[in-house]
Amino acid sequence: MLILGIDPGLTRTGIGLISLNQRNEPELVHYEVIDSTAVSSTSSRLIFLYDQLSTVIETYQPNEAAMEKLFFSTQHHDRDVGQ
Repeated sequence: MLILGIDPGLTRTGIGLISLNQRNEPELVHYEVIDSTAVSSTSSRLIFLYDQLSTVIETYQPNEAAMEKLFFSTQHHDRDVGQ
């Protein structure tokens, strides 16, 4: 089994792939940071992230995926980015 983990962000998105060996222990297969700081507009960044993640998914073909909930913090409140 190959599992893709995604730590999302609009400027930097972390990804990691682990597999489970015969003893059901995790083993690191691949990791990287997708850096979109050079891409200026938000819509262009989303397209860039889509393209980069699609390449990883096509290359490794994970069986499962998990994504961390994206949020940001201010001095007064923690908020989901979707709010």
